[in-house]
Amino acid sequence: MPLGGKPREPVRTRLEVGRTKAYDLIRTHRLLSLRVDGCRRIPDDAVRDFIRRGIGRPPDGAVLCPSVAPSAD
Repeated sequence: MPLGGKPREPVRTRLEVGRTKAYDLIRTHRLLSLRVDGCRRIPDDAVRDFIRRGIGRPPDGAVLCPSVAPSAD
């Protein structure tokens, strides 16, 4: 199986997270996405990059708003 699950499988299934968590990852720029005709799309490469980086770390160069930046626990 390819890293991150089968292509075209819903991202929530591939990452084993719920709907709220998936949208939280998108909102905090930890999982890259794009909008196509009002629908949210997550490229296969974005899922693979997310898994390689490790959960909780934004992509290099991402700028997060202070209100959504991960805490430094």
